Amino acid sequence: MRIVGLKEFLTLPPWTMYRKYQPCYTDDLLWKQDSLGGRDWVYTAAAMPDGVDSGDVSNKCDDMAENAASYPVENWTSRDGLFDDSQLFMIYEKADIEVVAKYVANALEACK
Repeated sequence: MRIVGLKEFLTLPPWTMYRKYQPCYTDDLLWKQDSLGGRDWVYTAAAMPDGVDSGDVSNKCDDMAENAASYPVENWTSRDGLFDDSQLFMIYEKADIEVVAKYVANALEACK
């Protein structure tokens, strides 16, 4: 992994795997999509249940928490309009992604 600043981050290609970084803390694992100009970009996160709108997603989250319901994950795509020029990003390189892929493979195996 490596740490980059905003300027370099915005030049990275779609599907770059990253986390926003602050010393000793990282945000969710995300996949960068297109840069939109300025300090904006689009990202994808496999983070929420599939839903037709934010209200539906909220209701499904409540149902999961209260009733042990299960819903499939949705590839959540959104815009990030960053307003902090000093934000750093932890970038996953090929070898790192291969390790994450092994974790996912192990998780799939455990689902049998």
